[in-house]
Amino acid sequence: MAGIGLATVGAAVSLAFFGQDLPSAEDLAKDPLAVSTKVYDRTGTQLLYQFEVERRDIVSIDTIPQLMIDATLAAEDKTFWTNPGIDVFALARAVRDDLLHKQVVSGASTITQQLVKQRIVGNEVSLARKIKEGILAVEVTRTYSKKQILELYFNQIFYGNGAYGIKAAAQTYFGKSDLSRLTLAESALLAGLPQAPSVLDPSDPDNVANATERRAYVLSQMVDIGSITEAQAAAADTEPVKVLGTQSAQITAPHFVFQVKEQL
Repeated sequence: MAGIGLATVGAAVSLAFFGQDLPSAEDLAKDPLAVSTKVYDRTGTQLLYQFEVERRDIVSIDTIPQLMIDATLAAEDKTFWTNPGIDVFALARAVRDDLLHKQVVSGASTITQQLVKQRIVGNEVSLARKIKEGILAVEVTRTYSKKQILELYFNQIFYGNGAYGIKAAAQTYFGKSDLSRLTLAESALLAGLPQAPSVLDPSDPDNVANATERRAYVLSQMVDIGSITEAQAAAADTEPVKVLGTQSAQITAPHFVFQVKEQL
């Protein structure tokens, strides 16, 4: 009880101090996401090449299958639809650990906090950043609908292997541009990647065991929230992890393509 009281007082003081000079919650969707620029032939059907800083194709939340949404929420934020944008107890632990042990805990962030960190406050590891992230996550939840936040998350997040956003990830790992074709096992694997993309990237043979273990965790959490049955999870867990190997980009008509880039 004393610990909870200390955390509550600390949180109130932190809100007053760190709430000053914060960016606006509206900044969350202000800057457009980087997308790929695709160059086609004169028929508009043959892709010659695509230029990109981040490989990404924007998708609407209405085109993302419920299975993929359930897998992501089970892995990252089970209370997403009802929480105020933060995990109050995780934030209190961060304050406690900094005060008592001078150690900042960065885990247990909600989806909204992850989005705020990437789009507004940055990746600095500090208690101040964590508190600002929490305050802004609450403001973002008041400013945007949950569907808007989730859509931006699915388009923003890095899935490893050069893939940003869920559509690029599905295409990169499974060669599927139609998200409705993702299986349960594939959805669970993709949902698990943002936690540690470089360590979990299944296209690297050294990471397959890590990716399989993470997929099993996501499936178990999906059972926990009631989105799938134990039998479905067990069946998906037995499927071997099969992904496309790392693809080197092929370019057709390079002189033409780079002339187009020069003009653009």
